[in-house]
Amino acid sequence: MGKEFDKALNALDKIEKILSVVETITPFPPHSLDAYRLCAQSLRSQLSSLSESEPNSDVKHSLVKLKSLIKNSIVSHLDNITAPLHLTWNPSPENTLSLTELEMLAENLAAKLIDHNRTITKSLKMLRKKIAARAPQELLVEFDGIITKLEQSPASPVLPETIHCLKKKAKAYKSKPKTLAAPIEEAKEPQSPLLKTIEVLRAQLEEQLEIHTQLAKQSFLPSFSEDCLLSDWVTRYQEKTIDADKARLFITGRIQHTLEYPDYHDILISELQRTIGLLKETNQQRNELAEKILAREALVYPPELDPAVLEQLMLTAKIALKKQFETFLLTFCVIDINNKDDKDTPFFVKNLLQFTNELKQKFQKYPAIVHSGALDKLHDQLLMHLGEKKRFLLLRTALSKMEAKDISALSNELLDVALPPKIDRQMYSKAIAAYYNLTAFIDGFPIQSIKNYHVLKEINVQEHLQILSKEKMILSDIDALTEGLSEYFHLLPEVLGEHGPWKSARKLLGELETFRSEVENEAGPYGEEREKILELVSPLDRVHQLASLQEKRLDQIANRTKILIELQKQAAPLIQMLKQQFEEKKKGLRQRLNDELVDAEAALRFIQSTPELTFNEQETSEFKSAVELATKLMSTVAESKENLFKLRRETDVAINQLKSQTEQVKEKLKAHITPCFNKANALYENYPYPLLDEDNPLQFSLKKAHENLKKTLGTLDRAFAGLDTLQGSEFKEWANRWKLGETRFISAFEHYQQKILDAMEIERRLKTKTYKTSCEILAKLETEFERLTQKYIDQAIHKTSNENELAQLQQLKSLPKLPLVECKKTLMDRVDPRLHTLASMHAEFRGINQDYINENVRLSQDETYFSELKASADKHFRNNNMEKLSDGIRHKWVQFLRINVFKPLQALSFNLGNYLKSRSQELFFVTFGACRTERELAEFGHDLSSRLVSPAA
Repeated sequence: MGKEFDKALNALDKIEKILSVVETITPFPPHSLDAYRLCAQSLRSQLSSLSESEPNSDVKHSLVKLKSLIKNSIVSHLDNITAPLHLTWNPSPENTLSLTELEMLAENLAAKLIDHNRTITKSLKMLRKKIAARAPQELLVEFDGIITKLEQSPASPVLPETIHCLKKKAKAYKSKPKTLAAPIEEAKEPQSPLLKTIEVLRAQLEEQLEIHTQLAKQSFLPSFSEDCLLSDWVTRYQEKTIDADKARLFITGRIQHTLEYPDYHDILISELQRTIGLLKETNQQRNELAEKILAREALVYPPELDPAVLEQLMLTAKIALKKQFETFLLTFCVIDINNKDDKDTPFFVKNLLQFTNELKQKFQKYPAIVHSGALDKLHDQLLMHLGEKKRFLLLRTALSKMEAKDISALSNELLDVALPPKIDRQMYSKAIAAYYNLTAFIDGFPIQSIKNYHVLKEINVQEHLQILSKEKMILSDIDALTEGLSEYFHLLPEVLGEHGPWKSARKLLGELETFRSEVENEAGPYGEEREKILELVSPLDRVHQLASLQEKRLDQIANRTKILIELQKQAAPLIQMLKQQFEEKKKGLRQRLNDELVDAEAALRFIQSTPELTFNEQETSEFKSAVELATKLMSTVAESKENLFKLRRETDVAINQLKSQTEQVKEKLKAHITPCFNKANALYENYPYPLLDEDNPLQFSLKKAHENLKKTLGTLDRAFAGLDTLQGSEFKEWANRWKLGETRFISAFEHYQQKILDAMEIERRLKTKTYKTSCEILAKLETEFERLTQKYIDQAIHKTSNENELAQLQQLKSLPKLPLVECKKTLMDRVDPRLHTLASMHAEFRGINQDYINENVRLSQDETYFSELKASADKHFRNNNMEKLSDGIRHKWVQFLRINVFKPLQALSFNLGNYLKSRSQELFFVTFGACRTERELAEFGHDLSSRLVSPAA
């Protein structure tokens, strides 16, 4: 009783819920539910006084009575509500509704009314706004009352007539636009925007109703009930006609009551569309049934023809029956009913027994065409084949088991009945109808399905196993595809996802996940539906429904397989691209690590070959460990299937360790080099380029030496600055370059230093008194040479006709500067014989000076220079042959007198004067008759004698 107890309580609760839904639409009339309340209260009292396990038939009876009472009340109330609204809330009023169906229909009606009232409320508010300025207060209050009612009770119905009347009153107060004077015409009623749609649908409806009318007039032979096929087809035809007629009556009423109310046009359109669809379906079905019925009538009930024709038709019908019957018997014989382990065998035996009895009864209805004795024998053999042996044992009847070879004889024995000698048309017609009716009856029994049941069942089992296998295979393929795609997808970081295959792979993985869920979700309903089908009593229904279900499932799986193939086509290139991208990223990491490792190994070899860099054993060991770790990681990265982030992090750690060790080498190298670099700069700063006299011959070579020193220092500067960006593999080459640069700098510095010493020595010599005196000598000779040239050059030019000589003389005139003069002695003599003598003197004194201030300062020393200068000065300016300077200027006789007469006399006079005056004055005089050159040079030489003093002195 426990389930019945709960069922009763649940039914009472459901009734109360339905009543609450209906009350939201329109309350029940007073006292209309009094009888229900009393019955419900009485039933609850009975339930409370009984235990759950105590059976009570009165409670069941009371519950059934209560359900019937409340259903009638609710249906009647809802009919009263919807009738004025022209709404259909119950599509099948002739059927008895369950409480669940009643609840659903009531909720649907409430929802429909809420939507309808919401539309009306919106329409009324807009209309009230339009007429607010012109309408009287009473009309506005009426509007507000209906709007408030609709808002407070959204499911409460309002009569269409009420809304229509209210809108009609408001029409007179709508704002009218100003118009120009024009002929007054009768105002036209505005049409609903849905009216055109309704007209189109009504035209379609009329077309279907016309077809329905024609089909409803269809008449069939009155004897259709005697044929099993015709009886079924005609009954179905008549039912479809009744359904179509109900639809016609319904839609006609809906059009009549709602066409004038635009607010209901949307509902009317929906009803028209539904009714047109229903009529199309029923008309099509009746057309098909009519074709089958008429064809069957023509076959079973042929029109009255010639007896010979009827006889032939009868024989054809008889042959058809024999063929069908023998096929039945052949199939019947091979059906295996001895499988006791098959739980479905009793079902088939029962159905075969029932059909065998029905078949016997069918045959007995037509004694004119069936042999009764043969029928009993055949019936007993069929029963014996089905295992019904008790009856035969009691009757002690000896029957042989029916075999396939005996079937034709049994059929002939049963159906080969002697006909009367005289047969009229009516007898032929009855025989034809009987034969075809029996044929249809036998054909209608699923004997072939029973025979093939085990085959179909095995097919079902195999198909089910195939479905499970394919489901498993699809899921396995999805998992494999997901795994293959995820393998490299998860190895790549999401930072790569904005572009390229990573984003497509992520999208495809989402599609695969969704696809897998869909496949799994499809398997669940299939399994549930299969379990329901397996619970069916009829094995034939089971195998056929399972076949249909499994066919649909196989179609689903085929579609899923196609989708999977497409996904595989999409995934294959993505997997390849992801793999390629992953390998490229790893290759980049290995390349970075390899580059750093090459630098680190080179740096390690460098410190091992450079003992001056102070690396202790621990530092060297740490360096070697970092190199070994990086070397091992190189091979690990190549084969790794770990996330790229992890690989990158491990690679970065190894690279940073190598860089740290390489930087340490760089720092020690820099610390070792810095003192040398600072010393080089200090040397350069301590030896600036000096200011030299313009006559110092070392100024050019010193400048070149300084520039070379600066250049070598610049090389060291650049090398030192480049040390910060130096790679480990460049350490050895850099150290060699530095050593070479340092060697060149030292060499350049030593050379520059020596040049400075030599230049300073020459600067000292240029400032000595002796050198300055020598410069005066040269200046004196140059002045005299220029004076003589300017004085006598024009005469010489005038006397010269040779072009080459003339050109040389012109050059001498334009540039009479020693030592720049380049002129032959003959030409100089042509100008003045003294010019060549002066030029020779100048060359000699200039040569002595050049040796003294030569770049090779060791070529001439102070003592040597003084001696040579003094000797030359005495030779040219204080000799006993000074008179020769006047040769070519004075006449030979004058020169003779000067040398042999005047010179001795002047010497005697000078010496005698010194004697008489008791003084010791150096002998000096200019021989009488001397030219200006002789006199000035003699006097200059005498002056030099007091100025040219030995440096040692």
